[in-house]
Amino acid sequence: MENIESIENINFISENKSYIFKSHLASLEGPLEKNLDLIQMTGPFWVLASSGSTRSEPRWVVIKKENFLRSAQSVVNFFNLGEQDHWARVLPIYHVSGLSICARAYLQKARVYFYDKKWNPEEFYHWIKVKKITCLSLVPTQIYDLVQAGLNPPSSLRYVFVGGASLDSNVKQQALNLNWPLIMTFGMTETSAFFSSQRLGKKGYYPLPGAKISQNEEGYLTLNSPGLFEGYFEKNQESKWFYSQETQPHQLWTTSDKIEIHGDGSFDIEGRGEDYIKINGEGICLPDLMKRFVQLNSELIVNHDFVIVAIDHQRKGFHLVIVCDPSAHKTIQAVESWNRQVLGLERLELVFFPKQIWPLSDLGKVQMLKMKELVRVLLTRGLT
Repeated sequence: MENIESIENINFISENKSYIFKSHLASLEGPLEKNLDLIQMTGPFWVLASSGSTRSEPRWVVIKKENFLRSAQSVVNFFNLGEQDHWARVLPIYHVSGLSICARAYLQKARVYFYDKKWNPEEFYHWIKVKKITCLSLVPTQIYDLVQAGLNPPSSLRYVFVGGASLDSNVKQQALNLNWPLIMTFGMTETSAFFSSQRLGKKGYYPLPGAKISQNEEGYLTLNSPGLFEGYFEKNQESKWFYSQETQPHQLWTTSDKIEIHGDGSFDIEGRGEDYIKINGEGICLPDLMKRFVQLNSELIVNHDFVIVAIDHQRKGFHLVIVCDPSAHKTIQAVESWNRQVLGLERLELVFFPKQIWPLSDLGKVQMLKMKELVRVLLTRGLT
């Protein structure tokens, strides 16, 4: 029987109770939860694992339930969502994007349908068409799959919120040409899902009403938003749990994202702190390098079959490695072409690693710290 989530079975949102969201909805019980008494907080709170891909162990993000719902309400209000909408929840409930869909639907008094099958773009398309889905959230890999299948959206669809990672500009344009109603968003677990979105014909992200952004002297994004978190719950070096309060009311919180703010109030993401490295004293921005690599070899690249990582090097500081599946022949050609045209410090060393055993998160994002560790082992053992 099809798994359908409706207003009747997301009523946990109305409960005056704290929850931790792991592989399934759970109340505060078990080894992790027994330590949550370290969090001294008035009123119910929710705990979710951070969606970041650069840590070996997740931080647990602590958010007041009322703040999470305030964030959901800001999305409901801004996009004029209502009881008539049908949400499709593709993302897991223990991820901030999946949980935020439930929160918005609860506030809208709308229905949520849960797509619990293995991802298949053709089957998914048929499913949202039958269910007359109006709103859904997808990650870039899923948009790519729908575009490659040449599918046009069903007429019922109003919004496709896209987040979790950056969407390739060519894929985005192809999706728009197929009339998919994309809304590019930016947010994080710490902001209870997205707090900003792009507008039609504009490239920058515009904060939703209630969200405030700025930039510190180093160029990092600072913000306050309706759904801003309280702190982190994590283990120290002795594997003991501790809680750190990270935010204060009415104060801006500093992220690890470097941005550029425009005169119209929008902003662009330039990369994260760990994206900026130096090789032989020369600065390199990894997202910029990745963008140039794709642009130079756009006719050769098959999306999502490679990842570029910076591996520490005793003499140079870092050196660049591109990991790809042994069957990715077009990417191998692209690397050879790239290395013939760039300066030595930007040349890429090829490492082959079967994609089916890449370390991925639940949303298909490469877990970069684990990938770097694997690459180091391969390089050390000369297995590349």
